[in-house]
Amino acid sequence: MKNVLIILSFVAVLLGCVNPNMPVSSVNEADLEGAHKAVEAFQEVEALLPYFKDAVAYAVYPVVVRGGAGVGAAYGSGWSFRQDTVDGKTRVFQVDIGPQLILESYRHIIFFQTEKAYQSFQHNKAEFSGQFNIALVTIGTSITPAYNQEVAAFSQLHVGAGIEASVGAHSYTFTPVKN
Repeated sequence: MKNVLIILSFVAVLLGCVNPNMPVSSVNEADLEGAHKAVEAFQEVEALLPYFKDAVAYAVYPVVVRGGAGVGAAYGSGWSFRQDTVDGKTRVFQVDIGPQLILESYRHIIFFQTEKAYQSFQHNKAEFSGQFNIALVTIGTSITPAYNQEVAAFSQLHVGAGIEASVGAHSYTFTPVKN
């Protein structure tokens, strides 16, 4: 357990090294296009349409790659949107430990119900989680029934397989896009 805490602390320190602002001119249009396509894919899921309507903002990660065998990790980069306008570049990091054998690629979206929840995300607050997951080599959507602490997250599997019962931490970085 001590080693897990050391690893999580190391990741948290690395995540603190973030560029404070990104000029709009440095936005990679091809990268942004991937985010728009991911948003379109999520908008095809009827159960998610109320979240797009009610959220003050959302962050989308077109591709998150995740793997683990005993200890796991995931990484993805994406964009945050407020009123369908890009307002930040974001990355997700995940480290977890527990019985698991998993390798997958998926898209991920996080909806922020309130300004307070979105500001917490913008200030790189870590989210700790425990999870049980069985992923098959199919495309599917993970649906949570409601906002949890003013945040709702959904994933769509691109490809992968695995089984897990793990505990870990998700950490997000946010770099504002300034006009």
